[in-house]
Amino acid sequence: MDKNVIADLFYTKLKYKEKKVVISEINLMQFQENNDKEFFEALKETINALT
Repeated sequence: MDKNVIADLFYTKLKYKEKKVVISEINLMQFQENNDKEFFEALKETINALT
């Protein structure tokens, strides 16, 4: 899993989708990956802090 690519993907999605939808998609990926809780939690915090 390339964390930079995943972060870039969700930052890009944020330009086109509502924040709550992006957070939902992060939650889904976090559930599927189930191996890096700290990364996904930090990503969600960052997304929430934007805009």
